[in-house]
Amino acid sequence: MQRAITLISIGLISLMGFQSRAEDAKQPPVQILAGIVSAVGNDSITIIPQREGKPSGDGQTATVNDKTEIIANRHQVKLSEITVGAHVTARIHEGVALRIELHLPDGGNNGGNNGAGEGGAKEGAAPPRFVIISGELTVIDGNSITIELKKEGQAAGQRTVVATDNVEVIIEGKVSKLADLVVGQRVSVRLLADKAVRIEVPRPRPAGREGSKPTDGAKAGDGEKPKGGEK
Repeated sequence: MQRAITLISIGLISLMGFQSRAEDAKQPPVQILAGIVSAVGNDSITIIPQREGKPSGDGQTATVNDKTEIIANRHQVKLSEITVGAHVTARIHEGVALRIELHLPDGGNNGGNNGAGEGGAKEGAAPPRFVIISGELTVIDGNSITIELKKEGQAAGQRTVVATDNVEVIIEGKVSKLADLVVGQRVSVRLLADKAVRIEVPRPRPAGREGSKPTDGAKAGDGEKPKGGEK
């Protein structure tokens, strides 16, 4: 009797194991998708797969949620920092992106040409996460802007960049739109994957250069001293 019970127990365990394996087999495997970003939404990303360096097939859209890990140059970033045209590799399971890795050209320092480094990109042993350029806004053409870069007060060439659809624009501390920018403003632009993801117009410096007044006063005082001496 005990032997029969043992055999039945073994049979049930084997059956449960078989069912578990069968259920696992039904679950779709994790998909690895490498390609170019064609669209970025508030909670989704569309990627066109690449084969041999060329786009292949239609774009595939995956949902992005709070659990999605988004990595750029070994740093965690937000979905809004991924731009159209960027190269990514995504791990997708049942239509949900588990992980998205953004591939930055040249380790992220893709602005070495056209004076990007001269515009203020920080140099160091490790490649920067973003490229920062700054200068005077000379041309605004739709979502494209041209900046006259400067180094030590001297002109250092021009650079034209395209802003992403969800570019963040800050004008003197206030959230603004691309259309609010005006030629002649001094701007600081953050680039990711060679696209502008943030454009900032700093607040004007306080007229604290009133420091010239004490200087004028000192000069006046210097002029009064000889008069006192004459007396």
